[in-house]
Amino acid sequence: IIFKKKHRSNLQYNKQQQPVMPPKRKALSGGGPVATSPAKRRSARLAASAATAATATATATAAPEITKVTTTKAARKAKADPAEKAASSPTEPSPTDGSPIKPAPSESPAETADAGPLAEGSHLPATLPTLASTSTQIHLPTLSKTTGLVLFLYPRASTPGCTTQACFFRDAHPQFKSAGYTVLGLSRDTEAAQKKFKEKHGMGFELLSDVDGAIIKAFGMGKGATGVNRGVVVVEKGGKVKVVKKCGPKESLEVALESVGVKA
Repeated sequence: IIFKKKHRSNLQYNKQQQPVMPPKRKALSGGGPVATSPAKRRSARLAASAATAATATATATAAPEITKVTTTKAARKAKADPAEKAASSPTEPSPTDGSPIKPAPSESPAETADAGPLAEGSHLPATLPTLASTSTQIHLPTLSKTTGLVLFLYPRASTPGCTTQACFFRDAHPQFKSAGYTVLGLSRDTEAAQKKFKEKHGMGFELLSDVDGAIIKAFGMGKGATGVNRGVVVVEKGGKVKVVKKCGPKESLEVALESVGVKA
């Protein structure tokens, strides 16, 4: 009996000496305090779910802003690329006086084309094409080295107005010849049409066939795509253009006579 009592006393003493550990509770996924009752655990779970939803909403709201910033950075980089390429490309050394470098002049279509109509005071360029006449080939710049030139321009051979104009110059041909000028007719008719026109009206001078309109356009006497303005061109001996004028049949003769010093 004494032994049993002593043994019980030892067991009670050992139990009193051991620390009492609280019951283990599973922590909720939100890092919050451990609930000790079913109601509190349910409230904690609801709070954790609400916190997770709030975090997801904030992330979704911030995503467009991040995309916008990324897009803006990409646009800025794209704008900066040309400047970077220009900076990396080799350039000519800058002038010593600090003035900006002027780009090399580029050859534009306007510079490669003809300078424009041959105005009064200009000279016939040697590049003008050679034209076929009713009996020969004539190069105006070469011919102008030995004689002055009187060219009457007409739209179409064998038409009433053109016939009247050609006959005016036919009748005044001796006067131009004595003044040192050669009379020439000029239109876009074919060689055959010019020859027929000349023979029919007994013209003692050549009629030039400028089918492509190169000479006509050079004097600024073209009309539309294929037309010709009636008028007269007078070129002094040596190739200087003295008169370029659009006018009617009779006026063209009067202007030509006056320009070569012959009274009408």
